[in-house]
This record gives sequence, C-alpha cells and structure tokens, in this order.
Amino acid sequence: MILDILGKVPQIHLVSHSRNKGRASALNTGYLSGDSEYVAFLDVDCIPDSDWLNVFSQNIYNGFDFVAGNLRSSGCGYWARYLNELYDAKAVDYNNGGNDFTTAFCMFRRDVLDRAGGVSEDYNKYGFEDRDLIQRLLNSCRPRVKFVENVFAYHTPPSDINNVLKKSYDSGYSSSRLFSERFPDFYRKTVYWYFDARQQHSRIYCFIFLSFFVE
Repeated sequence: MILDILGKVPQIHLVSHSRNKGRASALNTGYLSGDSEYVAFLDVDCIPDSDWLNVFSQNIYNGFDFVAGNLRSSGCGYWARYLNELYDAKAVDYNNGGNDFTTAFCMFRRDVLDRAGGVSEDYNKYGFEDRDLIQRLLNSCRPRVKFVENVFAYHTPPSDINNVLKKSYDSGYSSSRLFSERFPDFYRKTVYWYFDARQQHSRIYCFIFLSFFVE
C-alpha cells in the first residue's frame, strides 16, 4: 500500500527488489539508481524530524562530506530506555571525536560515497555494514564529518526478544567475523571484542560479566 502511494508521487523514483537481498544491497541499489550530488540514507523503521533534509543538505553545502543525525527510540518500555541510553552515550562519543557512526539516518556527498565503494554487500547478515562503510570512508578520503545533535529520527524499539536474539547471533557469528578481519584494530574498540568466543580473553570478560549479575 505504501509503495503504491509513493509510486504515484512525481518527485519520487521508486526502486525495489523482487526479493529481500539485505540492507547493504538495498542501500546500494537506491543510491546507484540516482545521480544527485547528495545521497541520504534513512532506515525503514525511523521517522525523521520534518526539516531533516534541509538541515543535512545545508551542512553538505557548507563543506561537510558526511552528516549524521541523532536517534531517539519511541516509547517508554525497557528496549526504548536501553536504546535511548545507548544513543545518548553515542552522542557524547561523537561530540568528543568518536567515529563509530550508524548509517540509519545520514547524508553523504556522492563523490565521497563513490570513493569509498558504497556499502559492502559481503555483509549479508545483520550488522556491521555501517561500521565497514564508515571505516572505508575515513581511510579513503579523510572526510569532513558533522554530527547534528538536535535533529532526530525516531526509531521503533524491538518488541520481540526472539528477533533481538536472532540479530545478535547473526551479528556476532557472521558479521563481526568479517569486520574483525578487515578492521582488527577498530574491532578491538567495540563491545563485541570483549565477548568474542574466538578470542581467548572473552572467557575472562564473560566470567566477570556473569559474576556481576550473580552477585
């Protein structure tokens, strides 16, 4: 129904896959089908502030190569509280020079995204395609990055613990393995490194983690 409505808007060129090929493939298909100077990514479960495109494009026009907005989870349940604490911590990290950005809500200068090679479709399971793209972006051209703290996209929190566990498994077992091989130094800075069963140190951190909850 939504696709039918969007297809009738003259300003929108709707591109779709006949089957689910994953997030990375969807992002690449979308951005490669156009020729605009700026490329925006917005996850399907995010609702942005009304002026986000104007704010992002103005920052790109002013010389930034990559602009990322802030995220907020709707609702007041456990997952919403957890995600909002995570988003707040990431915002502090970004403002202090951190670069572990997500691409759920952002805009690129097209030539910079081209230079990085787009989104790697080697990540066919959940997670890490964001981190991979950002690391290649930073390594390829040292882009000017802008984090817009006061512009939000509102993310729907998960409602099914089984879905959360499935994503965590896919990310830990498949995606993190690929990312750790490509960017071992940066991988050591992520929380996944501490609990990675392929690393001998993970037993120590898992023991400390479990002991904390037992006490």
